[in-house]
Amino acid sequence: MNRITTTKNKKITILATTDIHGNILGYNYDKGESFNNSGMNRIYSYIKQVKSENLNTLVVDNGDIIQGNTLTDEMYSNKKDEKHPVISAMNFMGYDAMVLGNHEFNFGLDLIKSLEKQSNFPFLSANVAYRESGEDFVKSHTIINCGGVRVGIIGLTTPNVPRWVGNLVKDLNFHDLGETAYRYVSEIRDKVDIIMVMAHASMVSEHDKKNERDAAEKILRLCPEIDVLVVGHFHITVKEKRGKMLIGGATDSGQEVIRFDLTLDNNNHVIDGQVKVVSMKPYYPSEELSELPVIKKAHETTMDFVTEIIGEATEDFQPKDEITFIPEGRLRDTPLIELINKVQLINSGADVTSTSLIRDDSNIKKGAITYGYIFNVYKFTTFLYVVEVTGKELKDYMEWAASAYNQWKPGDISISFTMDIPGYQHEFFAGVNYKVDISKPIGHRIVDLKFKGELVKENQILKLATSDYCYFANLKGRKLAKNNYIWKSSNTIREMIVEYIKNQGIISPQTDNNWEITGVNLESPYKEKIIKLVNEGSIELPYNKALNIYELKKMGLINIK
Repeated sequence: MNRITTTKNKKITILATTDIHGNILGYNYDKGESFNNSGMNRIYSYIKQVKSENLNTLVVDNGDIIQGNTLTDEMYSNKKDEKHPVISAMNFMGYDAMVLGNHEFNFGLDLIKSLEKQSNFPFLSANVAYRESGEDFVKSHTIINCGGVRVGIIGLTTPNVPRWVGNLVKDLNFHDLGETAYRYVSEIRDKVDIIMVMAHASMVSEHDKKNERDAAEKILRLCPEIDVLVVGHFHITVKEKRGKMLIGGATDSGQEVIRFDLTLDNNNHVIDGQVKVVSMKPYYPSEELSELPVIKKAHETTMDFVTEIIGEATEDFQPKDEITFIPEGRLRDTPLIELINKVQLINSGADVTSTSLIRDDSNIKKGAITYGYIFNVYKFTTFLYVVEVTGKELKDYMEWAASAYNQWKPGDISISFTMDIPGYQHEFFAGVNYKVDISKPIGHRIVDLKFKGELVKENQILKLATSDYCYFANLKGRKLAKNNYIWKSSNTIREMIVEYIKNQGIISPQTDNNWEITGVNLESPYKEKIIKLVNEGSIELPYNKALNIYELKKMGLINIK
């Protein structure tokens, strides 16, 4: 499509979204409440405003858009023959291209191919190819004529996808981001006026620090002629200008839109460029988008589903956090984690199992339990795997999980977490008893590991049940287990939890306190006062830093005699 410009210097605007995670209407189906700062309907209001100012505007998405909430994951992940509400919304909004994110692969290749046929725009991923033929899985790039300016867009997907979804992508290869970008930038360099790379990846490597095959930084080093780079995946705001190159990234759920404004001379050479990240909070949701029949129907169907009552809880399943932003569910055994692990043991028949606090605020609250609550408790659509591990392999896995904590030091009155392991990966184990001594260095923290009252031996064989995500990403991805899985569930872990609650009817919080953190002394006469100041907002507490009375004194925030 040609878009006409009448100015001497040409102005091209590119609006990029990333990590929207199916948030069409700015509605949280887990909690039954609306967001006031996000959603594709707000984004559409902004798109219309920008296009009214400059017809030469492109709209693109950087991946992780068809997964992320009850509507996408439960209601439409298996309906390949129906119009998908997210793709329908993107068509209506006028998207020009979309990159495949890692979560696009959560529901298998057939769904991606079905949605590709439904879209009015190309799906892009230059570094993903069929294993046998070597052919591209989707298009590698597209060239769009925007007001007489040729914009070349190359799409890239983090190559770590196989670590997370395993067999779902067994027929595909995921290649190095930087090397793939170099290949296609070289190919289109003389065919376009603007080179844009969209990488569903972060600037830094998350799994491959030796050669950074999954890092956007490598793209920059190999392809300095790029004009625009979009990053995502880590849900953080990025806004940089390195020489002439504009780099932008945004948070999740459609809270922000990345805007690139480029000025070109009469020879279509870029002479100026700016990047900014725009908050969607000031923009009203578009009624046009919200009232589209396919979207309205999808929303109503999802609402009927999540409000169905499946059981009752006699009390809350998560204790109240003592310190703001420090979830108690990661500090001690809680009824919520106990419930998930119990369900996994029942369904798998394994000896040991593990799960995580997928969201810091996950809870089953006292009263009626709806489907929506369970999505708050267990967000991901994962299956249960069983693998035979030795006692040493189990302990190594537990040591890796225990590395989520920072080492305790004298004066610390709180426990803090490293930034290396996100909360949804921080596993807690059932079927065994153990202590986590965080006064010790990483790799030496699991103490008194016992199975059925006996210390676990290194060569002892145990059956471990965990999610397919943790099996592929952690046990196999980090080479912590030698054996392949011996059993896989036919239903999801979330479905298991729902079935258990339905069968019980009424559930009560229970804990067996099979694990505890040791090696710490969190007592101090100043503790109550300090925590009060933190919870009031007078002292800021970084997620990865403990409250330490000596450091707080040095900063002048407390007086110690």
